[in-house]
Amino acid sequence: MEDERLPIRKIVVDSRERTAGTPSDFQVQLPEAITLPKHFGCYVTDVQCQHSFRTVHGAASVGMRNHYFYFFERLVSAFLPSENDFTVLNRAVLSPGSYTPTELCAELATQMNGVSFFGSSAYTVSYSNTLHCATITLNYAGHGTYGSYHGFIPVSAKVLGNTALQAYAQAHRITNTNGQAYPSSSQGSYALSATNPESADGLFGIDAHVDAGFRAVELLATLNNTALTTQFPKTYVSNEVDVRNVHTLYLHSNALSNFSAIGPAGSRSVLARMPVTSLSGGVLYKQHSGNMHDVQDCSGKMLSVLDFSVRNSKNEIVDLHGGAVSFEIIFAPLPLT
Repeated sequence: MEDERLPIRKIVVDSRERTAGTPSDFQVQLPEAITLPKHFGCYVTDVQCQHSFRTVHGAASVGMRNHYFYFFERLVSAFLPSENDFTVLNRAVLSPGSYTPTELCAELATQMNGVSFFGSSAYTVSYSNTLHCATITLNYAGHGTYGSYHGFIPVSAKVLGNTALQAYAQAHRITNTNGQAYPSSSQGSYALSATNPESADGLFGIDAHVDAGFRAVELLATLNNTALTTQFPKTYVSNEVDVRNVHTLYLHSNALSNFSAIGPAGSRSVLARMPVTSLSGGVLYKQHSGNMHDVQDCSGKMLSVLDFSVRNSKNEIVDLHGGAVSFEIIFAPLPLT
């Protein structure tokens, strides 16, 4: 029988015993090379992973980062009354950690007030236990003559990716030292990445219910309407606040996948999909689907070093922050039907 020529039928992988890399993106050196016969494949089963990834991943995290909250701010300054377009793309930096929805809203309020041109107590963020949404409210009187002109609008990474809106944002990405008059000579710009803005919009469902292209056109029309009588939003109600951050984990491998699977974000190396069914501190577990065709074709491969990574639906590495992933790989002949 062809399968009798295979000396090793199962490999148990544990990222804690990796030979290189991190728990999220690692390599395993096999004690001996394995040459797979023709018409052989591998089944991936009994995947287990600690839910040790966070609600907010900071700048020091491996792979995925989601600690920036972007929002446009507009006001008329009494110091420069001849100007009428004091609109900026501001950026609050959320502290890394695992949060409850109420804690996340409190953190957002703290960080927005820390950079806002409206002052250190301009924003309040409340969480609804019944609707599971966040309400951001701007508490600011505004200019004595043009009181309706000021306001704010949160924006998501997808909408910011629009070419025209990105050009506007790059020209208006200014932060300030809280409490100083705006505009201020001591403002400093920050780097805004069009391809990876590291946005926290997914935690609040910002722009999740609209087409990104239409939303960008609508937002640009609002931003370009600089008449001093323009009404600008003073409140914002988010979609569902979701502190899970990652809904599904995907196990990838270039060595085993044969690039025969199409996964999220165009990936071609997915081995298994694991739904996130617990909050931080839990354990995620997934067995094989049981379908005989849920197999990766590995025919004729010689395996010596195996590579694996744990990714999200955007094909970004998910930092497990010291957690681990383990699973079994079973080699068997490909099904004949």
